[in-house]
Amino acid sequence: MRFTQVLLLFALLVSFQTKTIFKPLLDSIAPSPKLAQTLTSLEENPRNKHDIKKLPGLIDSEIKKFKTLEELLAAHGNNMLSIVDSMRVLERKPLVPNKVRRAIQKLGEYIDQLIEKRNEIAHKSYLLSKNTLVGAEEKEFLHARKKKTHPALEKLLGTKIKPSKTPTIAFCTSGGGYRSMVGTCGALLGADQEGILDTTTYISCLSGSAWGVYPWLLKQSQDPSFTIEKAVANLPNTMFDYKKDPFLMKAALKEPSQCIEIMSSFFTRYYLNEPVSFVDFYGILIGNSLLRNLFGAKTFKQSLHSMIPFAKTGAMPLPIGTAAITNSDCGGWLEVTPFTVGSQYLNASVSTDSFGSRFYKCKSAKTIAPYTADFFLGLFGSNFSINKADILTDSGLNKEIIGCPIIGELLKRYEIYPLSEKSKLAEVNNFTYKCPGTELSSQETLNLTDAGTAFNLPLPPLLNRKVDIVVIIDMSQCLDQPEDPLEELRKAIHYCTANNIDCPITYKNLTAKVATDPYTIFKNDKRTIIYIPWCFKELDCINSWCSTLNWNYSKDNIQDLAIKCMAAKIKGIKQALIQEVKSTISRKH
Repeated sequence: MRFTQVLLLFALLVSFQTKTIFKPLLDSIAPSPKLAQTLTSLEENPRNKHDIKKLPGLIDSEIKKFKTLEELLAAHGNNMLSIVDSMRVLERKPLVPNKVRRAIQKLGEYIDQLIEKRNEIAHKSYLLSKNTLVGAEEKEFLHARKKKTHPALEKLLGTKIKPSKTPTIAFCTSGGGYRSMVGTCGALLGADQEGILDTTTYISCLSGSAWGVYPWLLKQSQDPSFTIEKAVANLPNTMFDYKKDPFLMKAALKEPSQCIEIMSSFFTRYYLNEPVSFVDFYGILIGNSLLRNLFGAKTFKQSLHSMIPFAKTGAMPLPIGTAAITNSDCGGWLEVTPFTVGSQYLNASVSTDSFGSRFYKCKSAKTIAPYTADFFLGLFGSNFSINKADILTDSGLNKEIIGCPIIGELLKRYEIYPLSEKSKLAEVNNFTYKCPGTELSSQETLNLTDAGTAFNLPLPPLLNRKVDIVVIIDMSQCLDQPEDPLEELRKAIHYCTANNIDCPITYKNLTAKVATDPYTIFKNDKRTIIYIPWCFKELDCINSWCSTLNWNYSKDNIQDLAIKCMAAKIKGIKQALIQEVKSTISRKH
């Protein structure tokens, strides 16, 4: 079953639970479908006096009696999509009486109010920034973070350092599904225990490693006591057997509020004519498994931009999530921090809370509800797949999927079902649309996917910033492939060469032992890279429990990979890192 078929499991669960979840709501507040029928009738004959006369009353009785979007959608279900469709037809249709137009306008205004109330949309203008990815807020973070890293480095070295000579250190954490999530958390725990994490300014993450980094820091931004040690302890709560409880959705689907939250999210994007892709759905799945134990009923209300106040304190390293831009096969990288979403390739960035809004000529034209954290987690890992048999045909789930209220219908309307390779792509409004001096400014939307489709090491965001020492945590599966274990490093070198980016790793110093040595140091006169491969030989698990396709690690598996392997690996580089810090300080003017 491919990764896209996991959605089918989700749909099966939704359809199975629909009768019990929505029945109490439907029994208590369900109106008749007369409004939808009347609007359909007006599409055929907009001058039907009987329909015109009863239209305002039906809007009051069937729409305005509901005070929240969730109540409205729980009551109407797919009828609400029919109502929106008729509204659009009548708005465009000529010779529609003014009385009908006024009623449709008032109906739209009320739905707008419910959407704005639910999403807390702020009607403010946003500007696009060009020529830099490091904006004012990130600079504020850097200033605050240096106050933490400078004394931490002095403690690590056991000597005083001039503040102007303080090196900037970053982690670069690879993809690799749950293996990467577990291994990255273990490596960061080791860094914390050795005093290295306090010296770190950035953590650039990709796919599975983003699943470890962002939930940890998102939770810590709200609860400072939620350390990386607690994040590692929470890992067992994210595991699941996809045959029994895919993405831990059973518990979520027993809560009516969660199901209606999902319906409301997708209805909002449909109503506003905004792009919707498979990643919107997949984000709900992976977001549920990663965030539910941390945030409970508020799982789908988390946002990355809510981390800003905490990030500005400089208490912890700044996370940089990544995605690949696939428009015209451009090969550009998208970088996501709590502050901004931007791209060196696009030569532009916008605030994270405005990402997804419509921009025109370098400023926002229409403010849309910000993407939630689950969407970004889905985007970061959107290339992930489960390579099993196709259960769609085997189980007959096609009929079940279509039966899901609003969700199933929108799967069809957005042509996400039947699913294809295209379904991996996220589609979002292009914030550089018609903005002079930016790439892809002629295209209204951006197509995005897992950055691992480019290469599995998120070096570009760090090499584009003033980072002196990069510690690469490579959890890639290719390390266990004899034919080319350093494939991802080669791709990184190719990218840097093609884009004229200074990188100390070269083809000639990629010897076979790089994949098997505990660590390898690459450096030039500007930057040092410490490369750490995961313990693929020692664990010998790539064809069993630590396969990229496995979502279900036992506590012993987590202990072996996170603690015995990766935490120990970081502790093993401590002296080498100290030496490289000293070398970096000596070459700084």
